[in-house]
Amino acid sequence: RKLQGSATFLSTSNSKLIAALGGDAGGADEDEADDEASSNGSSADSSAPRLAWLTHGIEMGEVVYDGDFDETSLREWVEEHLLPLVSELSGANFDDVTAGDNKVVFSITDPRDERTSAHLAMMLELSKQYRGQFVFANVDGVQFSAWVKQFGVEIEDFPTVAVYHRDAELYARPDDFSTLRDIASVDSFLYAIAHDQHPWLTLGNKYSPAFWFKRFEKFLDQFDETQLMIGSVVVTLVFTGILFYACFAALGDENELGPDDDAGASSSGSASSVAGGGGGGGGSGSGAGADNNGDAGDAAGSDNAKESKKNK
Repeated sequence: RKLQGSATFLSTSNSKLIAALGGDAGGADEDEADDEASSNGSSADSSAPRLAWLTHGIEMGEVVYDGDFDETSLREWVEEHLLPLVSELSGANFDDVTAGDNKVVFSITDPRDERTSAHLAMMLELSKQYRGQFVFANVDGVQFSAWVKQFGVEIEDFPTVAVYHRDAELYARPDDFSTLRDIASVDSFLYAIAHDQHPWLTLGNKYSPAFWFKRFEKFLDQFDETQLMIGSVVVTLVFTGILFYACFAALGDENELGPDDDAGASSSGSASSVAGGGGGGGGSGSGAGADNNGDAGDAAGSDNAKESKKNK
């Protein structure tokens, strides 16, 4: 039940299938032999359970399990054989084939090309040799021509091979795709990649925001939910603290007078005092003018009185 989500488990009593898998599909004689072996305290090989991995597609055949029947060993075996030796890539299995740290060897072919069958047989043999180091898949280069162009593959290059590391957004390709047409050249190419003797190339545009967003997303994938929650709280508190500090620092600068501000205030006070003094002087001058005008009027009135007396 624990592994049911990873694979479909079936049991069979088909004698031909059991025999094909190396089991004993005999009849009553074998049953009597098993009973006799059990009564003697031993177990016969014919009674041992058999577990085989049956797949369809490019890989025609089966893989028989020969390990111990315990949960850990069975789980490791199931996970190792989840994918066929060579998968046929499609939208349904793309994530499974390219998941995690899988380095995928893509056989890029044209289904209508007469060379495709021999090329896939070659890739099947190599997939057995490099199982555990690479995942192998065939890509219909005609149907997915736009997608394979990111590796620099054109239709005239079919059939050929490219290696894809989705998690790191890297790929590896030969200088000339036409050189990967025989098993020796492909083997040499894969050996160099497996031993870090062949350069990887970067997919995507480094100047694109989407490129760096994916990088950031992969960086976050290495943390669990608890770590992400704690990290988000810490980042929020630090950002809030910086924001408040910047605001209060700006307000403090506006309320505090510096040396230049004091000098300016002093100059303004002196100018006001001078203006006030000048206004007082003007007031005194006006008073003096008024006194002079009064004296002149008195003198004129006195002269007029004298003139009147003479006329009389």
